[in-house]
Amino acid sequence: MVNFPLGLFFGILAGAMFSIGTALQKKAAAVLPKIESQGGKQNIKNFLSNKTWLMGIILTTAQWYVALLAMPLLPLSLFSSLMGVNLAILVVFSHYYLKEPVKRSELMGITAIIAGVVVLGLTAQKLAGKITLMEMIADFSKTRAVFYTVLLILGVAASVLYSRTKTCAHGDVAFGLAAGFLLALGQIYSKAFMSGFNEGQSLFVAATTFTWWIFIILLAIGNLGNMVTIQFGFQKGKAVVVATLAQVTGSLGGMLGGVIIFKEWGGLAPEVVGLKIGAVAAILAGVTILSRRTGQPKA
Repeated sequence: MVNFPLGLFFGILAGAMFSIGTALQKKAAAVLPKIESQGGKQNIKNFLSNKTWLMGIILTTAQWYVALLAMPLLPLSLFSSLMGVNLAILVVFSHYYLKEPVKRSELMGITAIIAGVVVLGLTAQKLAGKITLMEMIADFSKTRAVFYTVLLILGVAASVLYSRTKTCAHGDVAFGLAAGFLLALGQIYSKAFMSGFNEGQSLFVAATTFTWWIFIILLAIGNLGNMVTIQFGFQKGKAVVVATLAQVTGSLGGMLGGVIIFKEWGGLAPEVVGLKIGAVAAILAGVTILSRRTGQPKA
């Protein structure tokens, strides 16, 4: 049996670090020159010279390593939902540190999201043991895993393309969703990557296994892509909206990845599955409320 309480601790800690880190990045991005108006080198110089942004990026980068400690100890569906619990931290931090007003409708949406995430966490199954690299490769070789990966990538492409249209008035929502799809991709393939470090698994065998390197490439695309994409969103609107959409989409995407790829809901009682479906519906309702808010800045 894996250390379930330790996994919960690392999962919650990673989420808290992500929330605070993204809020710090938002504070910095709001005062930096627009990314679209600067060249690549100048953008890098602008961001690296801002101490607040650097602190935020350090936190969000460090949380990835903490998350890797939680990955082998928890079902992916539970780990992904824990990331969403910390939305409350983001709201408080954004309100008191970034001085962003929080509307009643936004509070309703966030409350629905947090309630759904908590239910998903309470109804999660504990793992009987860690998944080996060969078992992981077998899971990701199935059609459902390939299809779900392609679906996440298409979600990123559609969101970014929509944000580039002349009529797009919801740039922060579009980039928040794109960042969330990338976050889900990073979570799924981070879990796959960690199977190469299981006890009894030779790291040399993992390093000489071609599929393991595919896992590494996709986790890098997901995590680094999330880091870049969310910066565009931060310059389009409020941190509480951009980061909330990114976290919730990432949480839902990761949770569904656990269900589809690893069949983590298999064998559950019908009433438990019903609770989980209700929780997902609550999360989706919260995302819809945040996405349809008024006063959206133009892209």
